[in-house]
Amino acid sequence: MWQNFTERGKRVFQLAHREALRLGHEVVGTEHILLGLLDDADGIVTQILANYGLHPEVLKAEIESLIGTGRPRSEPVDLPSSPRAKLVIDLSMREARKMGVNYIGTEHILLGILAEGEGMAAQLLASHGMDLTRARMMVRNILSRNQTEPETDPLKAEELPPGRSEGPQQSRTPTLDQIGIDLTNMARNRELDPVIGRDKEIQRVVQILSRRTKNNPVLIGEPGVGKT
Repeated sequence: MWQNFTERGKRVFQLAHREALRLGHEVVGTEHILLGLLDDADGIVTQILANYGLHPEVLKAEIESLIGTGRPRSEPVDLPSSPRAKLVIDLSMREARKMGVNYIGTEHILLGILAEGEGMAAQLLASHGMDLTRARMMVRNILSRNQTEPETDPLKAEELPPGRSEGPQQSRTPTLDQIGIDLTNMARNRELDPVIGRDKEIQRVVQILSRRTKNNPVLIGEPGVGKT
């Protein structure tokens, strides 16, 4: 299972296990995986967090205040992973496949946490405004920039797919790429989640967008009703 993980990716789970032991917990959960990601100060995850104005040390303190500590252990033991933590591993592999790469890096682990959606780590990140769709776009943008100037350190170059020597052409709209989401490209790559129902609302939005004037629809409603 671990052969396709980058060295940094493997280290995240080693750190997650270490954090669970340090805090006296019985299982390795998604919160410990997030703590492992936050320990990678030079990785791509730190760049993504910076786009949200989040600092790793602040998030670490917030996590530890939420989960508390258990009974200290006198000697190390092999802790099991929680079902949600196992799901994060599976989803990180799926995120890597969606991006067409044959490796799983720290960026895919972060996306796996967000895709899982229900664990403490995902809920904490969501409370700070992070969502899977925008995070995917940030990962793509950062990887696109990194591929034009590849690192020589294998740990720092985890974002480069094996055998890829030349990066894509420089975008003509870097600012728009940074702050916006290309829904057309995501639909082309089948990365959009399916929409169940809402036929009437979708038809109305299409109608408004087709106007020559007054063509800016606004979706309003309570959180969680399906606006996004």
